[in-house]
Amino acid sequence: MQKKRSNRSKRKKRISSLRVKGKRGQSPNLGNQISDNGPMNENFKNNLTAFIKNTCEIGIVNIVKEFHELQAYEKKNIKSHKAFDLNSNKCRYKDIFCYDDSRVILECKSNFYGENDFIHANYMSSNKTTFTSVCTQGPLPNTVYDFWRMVWQLKIRSIVMLCEVFEDGKKKCEQYWPVNSNENLKINDISIVFLGKHFAYRNIIKTYLRIIMNGKERIVFHYQYLEWPDRGVPTNHFLCLNLMRLAIKTRPIVIHCSAGIGRTGTVVCLDDMMFKLSTSEKCLRLKDVILKKRELRYGLVQTDIQYLFIHRVLISLALNKKLVSEEEVAQFIQQYEIILSKITDPLPNKKIENGEEVNKKPNIKQLNLINGKGEGLDKLDSDMLTKTQTSLEITSKPIEKTQVDEFIGRKNFNKSYSKQKKKNKKIKGFRTDTNSEMTAASVSDTK
Repeated sequence: MQKKRSNRSKRKKRISSLRVKGKRGQSPNLGNQISDNGPMNENFKNNLTAFIKNTCEIGIVNIVKEFHELQAYEKKNIKSHKAFDLNSNKCRYKDIFCYDDSRVILECKSNFYGENDFIHANYMSSNKTTFTSVCTQGPLPNTVYDFWRMVWQLKIRSIVMLCEVFEDGKKKCEQYWPVNSNENLKINDISIVFLGKHFAYRNIIKTYLRIIMNGKERIVFHYQYLEWPDRGVPTNHFLCLNLMRLAIKTRPIVIHCSAGIGRTGTVVCLDDMMFKLSTSEKCLRLKDVILKKRELRYGLVQTDIQYLFIHRVLISLALNKKLVSEEEVAQFIQQYEIILSKITDPLPNKKIENGEEVNKKPNIKQLNLINGKGEGLDKLDSDMLTKTQTSLEITSKPIEKTQVDEFIGRKNFNKSYSKQKKKNKKIKGFRTDTNSEMTAASVSDTK
């Protein structure tokens, strides 16, 4: 018994050594704003209520028009992107620009690997020294090394991936990280070692990676959101918030999808909106948030349905917290659901069984957007906050003391996850508190 207590005591000390308290007032969300779970402050309650009422008064049709006005405005106000023009071979899409004034500039210590300073990535803060997040495109075969150079240079602790490598038979992103113990990667002078993975929530895989460069190593967490359709939206209104809550525990953060503007922009702008609602600043229009963020990265929030989705998430949160009645938001929800009901499943997602077409992915639907375009839509339960999967895959190699407590064992992992699950049942949502704790895998490099 004493031996068990001794081991437990050592474990607690080891875990506590990996924690760094955030500065009071510093908000650790994806864009320098939101902190971890906590009770809603009065500002947030009042501002969210006012935002929802204003949204319902404007109406869904006018909100869609508002989005298209944003699109027209941006096309007339495109900023300088000379580095993008000079590095077209490193850009996934020729019409998704990377602005010069906010782009990440890679360090080039030698020309041994044919390096240059360009990567299609932008800081999500005007202050590049105090940033907490970066938005980027999904790596290409010839930019995987650049991606990991950026991760190392900026001391990134979490990577948020909002796409899959292949979607509807099309390659959307390079497989730039190892997914099992037999696939450790070495790219020039950088090694990426797989440590383990598990489902943090349904459709969110958390992978633990060790990055090694120049004899030093760091732990990086990789979060992948599965089955969020390109140019589309999920039906789950809380999973994005859960994802943000997970990712902010270790920062800085890199977030990407395929182009790095649609799904990525949806999460980043939702996150920023949550912050603004929690302050004394009145923010009744999402367009103001997006205009500000688009000064840093071109095209954030790519489609009208993504624009509507952010409103819908905030409505769900307000309903969950009983800040508005169902009657007040009924018309908006009904019109939103009508848009989503215009869904057809195209042939690529169907197979033939017994002479009949069968959906290969019954939980995936296809969007018919207002503008006539669409991809898949994952059909999830309306509330995933209390539904988690805790299967943990661990490599056969022994885990070293420098790694996070999730690797101590399945038993301890399940215990901690059970506690988190009980906590989720109580909160059923996402809220912020300016005093939070950041859990980092390692604060400094280890040799």
